Amino acid sequence: YGTHRDPHSSLHDALPILFAISDIHSSDDFTMPELNSEEFDLLITLGDIPENTLDYILFMGRRIQDYGVHGNHDPKDMPGINDLHCKVVVFKGIKISGFGGAQKYKDHPNHYTEREVAKGMKKIPKVDVFISHSPPYAVSMNEDRIHQGFKAFDEYIEKKSPKYWLHGHLERNYETMIGQTKVIGIAGKRLLTLEF
Repeated sequence: YGTHRDPHSSLHDALPILFAISDIHSSDDFTMPELNSEEFDLLITLGDIPENTLDYILFMGRRIQDYGVHGNHDPKDMPGINDLHCKVVVFKGIKISGFGGAQKYKDHPNHYTEREVAKGMKKIPKVDVFISHSPPYAVSMNEDRIHQGFKAFDEYIEKKSPKYWLHGHLERNYETMIGQTKVIGIAGKRLLTLEF
């Protein structure tokens, strides 16, 4: 991946480098490098990753900090994942929060109604980076209902303007702006450098 960093630098004088992964529906052909702290800062998982693949991902990323959220196809609990659903962490001065799951279309873990999401999002303070499985509604309103995101995400962006919003679920890589927030869609694996 060709990233090189002074091992003595910190996020205060170097841009954070993330290895983000989402929506791995075939474990057979998924590979990734072993992540080390000289080249990478964070491993982020955004859901819909089979348990055996997640085990492999966490093993390959064991030398750096990892955070994640669950997808709508995941079981209620995934062993080993540092789940950020409705939680806030501070990593080297960067506040990060998350929300897992997707639109409720059947009785299954990690399926939520708009009302449930709105209630959960009200408790989350302003952060720098937000991670979710589902997208904000504004970038997914033309999708089928299962793949539409939550309007509560849009409201959070409008009121609290996180610098970045990372999500999966749509299975395409893209970047766009909603107000002051850069929204980044992740499909498969993606290397990201965040600028603060």
